[in-house]
Amino acid sequence: MDKILTIQEIEAEFKSEWVLIDEPMTNDALKVQSGKVIHHSKDRDKVYRWA
Repeated sequence: MDKILTIQEIEAEFKSEWVLIDEPMTNDALKVQSGKVIHHSKDRDKVYRWA
């Protein structure tokens, strides 16, 4: 996925899934605000192995 999504869009599209985000944009508290989803899965280990 090459499109930058907001955290709200990511949460809505990948509900109940683990996501790996590339180029994360953060706020002053370092909380992710947006980024590119490069991998997602319901299985956390699959996302970790992919990274």
